[in-house]
Parts: sequence; C-alpha cells; structure tokens
Amino acid sequence: MKAAQTLLIAVSIAALAAVVPAQTASASESHYTKQQIKEMMRDAHTPEQYRVLGTWFRSQEQMFDEKAAAEKKEWEQRVGGYKVDPARNLYGYYVEKAQEMSARAEHYERWSSQ
Repeated sequence: MKAAQTLLIAVSIAALAAVVPAQTASASESHYTKQQIKEMMRDAHTPEQYRVLGTWFRSQEQMFDEKAAAEKKEWEQRVGGYKVDPARNLYGYYVEKAQEMSARAEHYERWSSQ
C-alpha cells in the first residue's frame, strides 16, 4: 500500500514537472514561483511568452502599489511618529519595487509587440 502511494506521488510529480515548463498562462494568471519566472525570462522568445511575462510583472506592480498604499496609510495615522518608522520604510521599499516591476513589464510588453 505504501509503495503504491509512493509510486502515485512520484508519477504525479513527474507529470506536473512535464506540464509546468510548457504552460502558457492566461492574462489573469499570476501564480508563478520565482524559479518559474526566472526560467520564463531566460527562455522567452515568442510574443506570447513576452506577453505573459509583461502581465505577470504588471500584477506584481499592482501588488506592490497596494502594499505601499497600506503602509502609507498606517504611517500617516501615527501621531508623534518614530525616528525610524517601519511603515515609512516599507512604503519606500514597496514604491521602489512597484517602479522596478513597471519597468520590467514595459520591457516585456515592448518585446511582445514586436
């Protein structure tokens, strides 16, 4: 019984490993691991692959914009403040990451239209 379960798990992992690299996601898909994104960035050569990357980076930009807005709200609500406010630091970090994601999205969007 245990051997059958182990075999089933091994076959499932092998099947998943074969499908994931060949996967082309819809525009709304944004659930990729960092490793999958690195592989896509390395292997991309078609407009569709560049479009997927551009869409993923846009979703990351939006996520960081939302986090920055939340941290800014928390930072502004504090009265008296701290010399080093963690919310202020996180706000700056998230803004910077959103800008980085925007630049990467623009890069891949340009490549997808060529």
